[in-house]
Amino acid sequence: MLFDEAEFSGYGCANYENRLVAFFDVLGWRNEIERAGSDSRRIGRLYAITKIFESAVATTPSQFPSVQVTSFSDCVVVSVPYDPTVVQQWIEALGRIQISLALLGFWIRGAVTVGELIHDSISVFGPALNRAYELETRYAIFPRILVDEKVSWETLGLIDLEGGLRFIDPFKIELLKRVAQAAPNPAALQHFNSIAGTALHASPLKISGEIMLLLIFGRLSNALERASEEKVPEKYAWWHARIAPRVSAIDLPSDFKAVFSKIMFGEPA
Repeated sequence: MLFDEAEFSGYGCANYENRLVAFFDVLGWRNEIERAGSDSRRIGRLYAITKIFESAVATTPSQFPSVQVTSFSDCVVVSVPYDPTVVQQWIEALGRIQISLALLGFWIRGAVTVGELIHDSISVFGPALNRAYELETRYAIFPRILVDEKVSWETLGLIDLEGGLRFIDPFKIELLKRVAQAAPNPAALQHFNSIAGTALHASPLKISGEIMLLLIFGRLSNALERASEEKVPEKYAWWHARIAPRVSAIDLPSDFKAVFSKIMFGEPA
């Protein structure tokens, strides 16, 4: 036999936990690195993006006890012990991460599931991570976060269904309004500034959810125009088609929309 009981006994024992896990990566990351070149400001922007997740996790232990995060380049794994009562908060937290990154021009693709996992400061592995990775690589396709059928259905406010797949849609006015009205978490911002070398201030955005949606749509339109990797444009186009009707429905003065469209989209409203 390749392994016998005597050899196994030398490793000790470990057991999986039942954890809620999210795995995701950033669409077009390779292009962003190539575009940054040796420009220290662009590299600093990319570096800051990789610290958003660590900062969020480090300052939310009361909301998600025993939260763990592991990242490599643009790939991120975040997990918490499974508790049905925190699923809604977990889904909204992921939605807020999507919004924050979209405002900076980054779009993520991933999946959320629940299952057996070992996740600490050193290691992360288990069937749940395999499942999340499978959902992300085989089924997500577009820059969205799929929600496995194993996860509670109590989060329909932010979850949409298409082709039998559930996914988080954070770009709805209701959530955007809550994000726009919420003041930044001072502890999170201080931690982020310390690890990312930034000097951001904890002042409210002072914009409406509608304006936030316009900003996101502008970022998305620019990303769609710049996309060069094979099949990447159609991935941006998927969100573009979903968000465009929401932007058209925003009731703003026509002169404002015209100026905004010219600045953000390069064309009249």
